Amino acid sequence: MSPVILFDFDGTIADSMDAAVTVANRLSAELGTAAITPETIERWRQLPLLEVLNEANISLWQLPQLLRRVRQELRQEMVRVAPIPGMADALKELQQAGFQMGILTSNSTDNVETFLRDRHLAHFFEIPCTEVSIFGKRRRLKRYLHRQGQSPADVTYVGDEARDIQAARANGIRAIAVTWGFSSRNILADADPDGLANHPSDLLSLVSAPLDALRIGARQPN
Repeated sequence: MSPVILFDFDGTIADSMDAAVTVANRLSAELGTAAITPETIERWRQLPLLEVLNEANISLWQLPQLLRRVRQELRQEMVRVAPIPGMADALKELQQAGFQMGILTSNSTDNVETFLRDRHLAHFFEIPCTEVSIFGKRRRLKRYLHRQGQSPADVTYVGDEARDIQAARANGIRAIAVTWGFSSRNILADADPDGLANHPSDLLSLVSAPLDALRIGARQPN
């Protein structure tokens, strides 16, 4: 069985921050959430997710409704969302190295598939996209391992937030954090990933290296 890499989508593969902020601000009056500014984003990058939700005036019971509305509104914004620079080349390298790839995301499957098709990236992903709740990745990764009969040692999850790292580590899966997404490098390092990628070109070496060597490097300050 080929080794597998599962990716988060927003902030990891897709540079969708501006589009998400546009949508969130468009919905702020409807949903009673705080408006988002560039200064807000920079502050939130230094905070755990629950603190971000608190500052944004979003309660956990509101979150499912908010995510549904944001996913719906993002459909019209996907046309202006670009891949993270260097990501297409990195995906090509990973595919040529024999990795099977898929996406596990709290965005909608329709939005992801539209993006992959329009940006000519769909052929890199043999594993169908899976849509999950914002806090549902841990359970969905466990289900994936069970259904596929895949050893955790052969699976990597790549994401840009602490919750991505935590979901992977809870299932014994290699956790690679990317520093070009939402969470700051400090927040990611505090979540104790198996490796930190500063550019998509780092991914192949990080998913291929011995874990002991990776974890020492991930803890070192930048």
